[in-house]
Amino acid sequence: MERDDFFEKVDRLWTNQINGSNMFKLTAKLKWVKASLKNWHKYNRSHISRQVARAKSDWDAAQEDLDSNPGSDEGKDRERKAANFYQTLCKEEESFFQAKIQNSMV
Repeated sequence: MERDDFFEKVDRLWTNQINGSNMFKLTAKLKWVKASLKNWHKYNRSHISRQVARAKSDWDAAQEDLDSNPGSDEGKDRERKAANFYQTLCKEEESFFQAKIQNSMV
C-alpha cells in the first residue's frame, strides 16, 4: 500500500480487544478493517481527478503568491505544502487508474 497511514490504520483496528473464539475474533477484525478501508477509499478516492485539479490550482496560486513576495517564509511553506499535496494526489490518481485497468482486465 502506498499510503503512509495504511499500516497505522490497520494496526489501530487490529489491536482492539474482542471476546469470543479465535475464529470469531479473526473474522470480526477482518470485517472492521474492510469496513474502515472501504470508507476511507470512498471518502478519499472519490472524484480523485477533481481533487488533483483542485490541488494543482492551489499549488499554482501558492506559486504566484510566492513570486509576488519571494522573501515570505509563510509563502515558501505554503508552496512547499501545496506541491507535496499535489504530488501525493497525483500518485494516488495513478494508482487508482492502474487498479481500475487491472480490474477491467480480469
